[in-house]
Amino acid sequence: LHSFGRFTPKIALLVRPIDALSLRASYGKAFRAPSVYQQVAVQAAQPAVNDGGTFVFINTQAFGDPNLRPEKSTSYNFGATLKPFEGAEIGFDYYGFKYKDLIVKENPQPIIDQARADDLAGRTGTPAQLRVQRDINGTLQLVRLNFVNASSVKTEGFDVTARYAFE
Repeated sequence: LHSFGRFTPKIALLVRPIDALSLRASYGKAFRAPSVYQQVAVQAAQPAVNDGGTFVFINTQAFGDPNLRPEKSTSYNFGATLKPFEGAEIGFDYYGFKYKDLIVKENPQPIIDQARADDLAGRTGTPAQLRVQRDINGTLQLVRLNFVNASSVKTEGFDVTARYAFE
């Protein structure tokens, strides 16, 4: 896999300029390689989908992909803890996570929708139609899916904590 042997650093810093205040920061990178299951296995499931206005449970098969890239992530945090008086503590943190090349199983709905649109347009043998199997009556039987590297996810936020200890 692409990331074996790569250096994925994390650095963190804690500074206490005065007894009542501590400042912290961290930054890190990481990766998660695709599992053997996501690379070569076949998974069966029966999700609910909309097939031309009717909700049905259908069979799906999700196939592994040996060419999946590892998921990558970057994280950071900046925070402070203030002790304004004896027994009281207030914390503030700003954090962020960014994930790239997430490994996911395809959603069957867009494939079904595209195959129906292709059928209505009179097309035959399109990529979507080849992944959807129907019986002689047109009833949906199976959708073939793949594990793929999706786009990215980014999240940021604040955490605020307060506590007071008393006897």
